[in-house]
This record gives sequence, C-alpha cells and structure tokens, in this order.
Amino acid sequence: MKIARKFNSINEGFRANSKGDLKREGEYDGRSKLDEFDQKTIDAVEESGIYGKLILASFDYVINKAIELVNKLFIVIFKEGYNMFKTDEEIDVEKIRVRERRRDILKNGSVVIRYSYFRYLITLLVPPLGIFMSKGIYGWVNILISFLLMYLYYPIAIFYGLIITINSYYADLYETVSIKEVLKYGKKE
Repeated sequence: MKIARKFNSINEGFRANSKGDLKREGEYDGRSKLDEFDQKTIDAVEESGIYGKLILASFDYVINKAIELVNKLFIVIFKEGYNMFKTDEEIDVEKIRVRERRRDILKNGSVVIRYSYFRYLITLLVPPLGIFMSKGIYGWVNILISFLLMYLYYPIAIFYGLIITINSYYADLYETVSIKEVLKYGKKE
C-alpha cells in the first residue's frame, strides 16, 4: 500500500482515478520551474561576455548542423532500406519512368554544353579538381598524387592533371552518350 501511495503522488501532481484517468491534484507549478531555469540560463549567457556568447553561438551552430546531418542520414538510410525490399518489377518500372521523363525533357528542347572544355580549364587552374571531374572519387590516388605534385612544383601538377584528364575514358564516354541521346530524342526543327 505504501508503494502505491508513493507511486500515485508523482512530482507533477497527477493521480489516477478509479477509471484510470489521470487528474492533476493540488497546486503544481511546473511551468514556473522551467521559466526559472530558462531565466538562469539567459543570465549566465549575459554574464559570460562577448567571448562566451561567441563560443555558445558556435557550439549551438555545430549542434544544429549535427542534428541536420543525422536527420538527413536517417532519411537516406530509410529510403535505401525501403528500396532494398522493392521487387525487380518495381525497380524496372521506376527506371522506365525516369527514362521517359528524361526523354520528355529532351523533346521540349535542351542545350548541349561540351563538358570536356570546362574540365580542361579547371584542370589548368586546379589540377586535383580537374582530375576529380574526370575520374570521380575512384581517382582518389591520382588526386592525392596531384596534391603532392602541387606542393612540390605547380607546373608538374598541371601537366600530370592534363594527362589524367585527357585519358579519362568514362567522362568522355558519358559525354558522348548524352550527346547521342540529345540528338536521338531532342527537339527536331
């Protein structure tokens, strides 16, 4: 009986009646305790000075960005987990839908920009970025070598980057396939 009485007299002042409904009993002023805590926090921040405010603002920014990152990761993981249970027919239907949407865009008119010229220009300015644009993340060793060469002697890094960019088969293949698709499904005049 003593345990039941202690359980029923919870800090917040709730008590269950005979039907199991919770009712507030007595005077509970939980909101004022929360307001008092908020006021103490505000006073502590005001007393900390400009550097304390800067540190607190920086910490708050980092925490908010971390929360956003966790939310985005959760969404991506959830979507990938959902896609894992799709049947082959659903995946094929989705691929066909994406292909048809792309063809509709091409029929309405599109502009083809030669990506390779832009890649060469970027490679001349920042060789590791040009290599990344050519090979993607799979060329990470080439990117590291390019960073090392940039550190040692910049013209050698440019030369190395141009060799890698010129010999990038996949980037050129993707550009060629895109141009063929535009010519095949593009707007006829």
